[in-house]
Amino acid sequence: MNFKKLPLETKQNLHRQILEYALKFGGKNFFLQLIEEIKASKTHPLLNQSCVFHYTKGKINWDKSIFKENLTILFHAIEKVDMDGDMLTGLDDKKHKATLNMLKALKPLSFTITPKDDKSFDVIEFKLFDFAEDGKVSISALFKALFVYPIDFTKLALNYEIREFEK
Repeated sequence: MNFKKLPLETKQNLHRQILEYALKFGGKNFFLQLIEEIKASKTHPLLNQSCVFHYTKGKINWDKSIFKENLTILFHAIEKVDMDGDMLTGLDDKKHKATLNMLKALKPLSFTITPKDDKSFDVIEFKLFDFAEDGKVSISALFKALFVYPIDFTKLALNYEIREFEK
């Protein structure tokens, strides 16, 4: 996804959401440091069977193990949502079934980010999926910023300036 090509409203929403999370971490630099450590990990952190990822300032825990097949399907679903707004429309039967199974398996998944020392930041909890009333599924902006989007994308979103005439 190219941040510069996004619609104005999407840029503003992403900026607000990601900046809010960065401030909860104690600032942009601490937030970006966490993302860099996640990206530097040899295997994807979400594939840890222990459901924990340790980083310099704390740790990230999640409820249950994520298998590589589900993670791959999730990343494809995120790409599809970013491109056409819905993860299920337009899929062939096999991919539709695999995506539904991934949704069922990962639906209850929630994450807890805990600091090493209690003064760095408050414990942050978030769910992977946000379910809308109309049945649409959206993926947490924090999850995408941490585990999916390239760090350059997150930096652009963090540093985006909302000007008065854009509101």
